Amino acid sequence: VGYIYKTTPPTNTASWVSEQRVLASAELSQDNVTVRNVREFRFASTSTFEAHYYDKSFKVSDIERVWFAVSPFDGIPGSAHTFVSFELKDKTFLAVSVEIRKQFGEKYSPFSGVLNEYELYYVVADERDVIPLRASVYKDNVYLYPSSAKPAAAQALFKSMMARVNSLNEKPEFYNTLWNNCTTNIVRHIKEANPANPLPRLSWRYILPEHS
Repeated sequence: VGYIYKTTPPTNTASWVSEQRVLASAELSQDNVTVRNVREFRFASTSTFEAHYYDKSFKVSDIERVWFAVSPFDGIPGSAHTFVSFELKDKTFLAVSVEIRKQFGEKYSPFSGVLNEYELYYVVADERDVIPLRASVYKDNVYLYPSSAKPAAAQALFKSMMARVNSLNEKPEFYNTLWNNCTTNIVRHIKEANPANPLPRLSWRYILPEHS
């Protein structure tokens, strides 16, 4: 199979798969935030689902904890998808998952992922969407780890991620398997929220995120 490096610029206008057609956005005003188009799909299969979006308003200071999720893939040792989930004071959760944005007929390939084949997509979703999708539909394990971040650090991380969500609405980017993937972006936001954080900017664990 031959692979061709895409030279056309990234776009937000294409025939996207149904669950990635709508972009989220965030409206921040001091301590108040409204996240638009939070995805809450109920998946029976990858092609059968109930589609639902809602807007979620809360205070950023209500974010108490951030969880780190790792969902290993079968067949490729070390490969996995990672995402984060923010826990609020009322014990609701808002997940942010950095993914490829697939057009109809596309499937993920790590080789295509270094050739500008996919746009970058931030899924902002209810946990009742992203976790059952991976555990029950994809049949992958999902491991959730409570981070050691204090509330202020979790809140700064959330603000950084929402700024990127808004930025991608205006200026789309290509996903890259090596340096613009699910895990490297989480690290990018951690470092942006707290430049003194000791996480290295580069690590083999970001390329093989099952070990992250």
